Amino acid sequence: MKSDSNHLYELVHTLTVSEKRYCSLYLKQNAGGTGTRYLQLFNYLNNEPAYNGNETMQHLGYSKKPNHYAVLKKQLYEQLLNALHQYALFTEPTQQMLRGIHQCSVLLKKDLFTQCEKRMAALWKETQAAESGIGQLQLLDLKMTLISRKKFRQTSEADLTQWYTDVSTAVAAIENTARYSYLSALIHKIQNEAGAQSIEMLPKMEKVINLPEFRNENLATTIQARIFYHESHGIFAFYKQELEKSLEHLGHVLALMEGSHLMNTFASGYRTALFNYLLTCTALKKYDLLLPGLQKLRGLPGLK
Repeated sequence: MKSDSNHLYELVHTLTVSEKRYCSLYLKQNAGGTGTRYLQLFNYLNNEPAYNGNETMQHLGYSKKPNHYAVLKKQLYEQLLNALHQYALFTEPTQQMLRGIHQCSVLLKKDLFTQCEKRMAALWKETQAAESGIGQLQLLDLKMTLISRKKFRQTSEADLTQWYTDVSTAVAAIENTARYSYLSALIHKIQNEAGAQSIEMLPKMEKVINLPEFRNENLATTIQARIFYHESHGIFAFYKQELEKSLEHLGHVLALMEGSHLMNTFASGYRTALFNYLLTCTALKKYDLLLPGLQKLRGLPGLK
């Protein structure tokens, strides 16, 4: 038997209470006759404070069947990933959107053109609202396939030009977001490497902040790009001890996330930004801003 890894144990212990409940139900409903063995291993690992392969095999009766135990572990790991994928379809808007796009491709393969077009039109509005350039490109690819399958009937030259314009717009939005994501990552890398040497790191940050993208907010054409813009400026201002300016940029980050789909899509990012906002409010003794911020914090899932 290969070396006994603790990957399955680690996965089990990252699950939230609701995810564990869903995984248990999934195993019961989808694992067939093997479900009982999956559940026994799942429940045992869930209750163990640390992973010990030999003790687990002995407890479940696999001491003399280590290869069977290895197969069971691998199968359970895959089952849990499948369960978490299904769970995400109910809880994550991005996954719901991708599922909808796949459903459109299924309808298209079956030549159900009218049904496909109807769903694609609804999904196109969703991808626009979510600024999902990737989702838009997938839909546009399906749209061209649909047009060609219909042998370009009822499709004008203007329609084809609009299709190309939509593709170009989606690609530009993806590139713009990626550019600011990259520059923001550089700022975070410098920040994480700084430690006690934060003052010495300021020239490196300043070199990035002085790029054209950070001198003109209008160059950030998507909500995500503008979030990266303000987040990076907020970090730089903080290290320059310009707390008022840092607070202003953090406020912009929160407002942008609260007014968009990103509030739910990047919940951990919102929580981090809110924590930093509250800490800065405390440092500046802006208690009039601190109280509403604390109320927002208490309203976040898992913090009530």
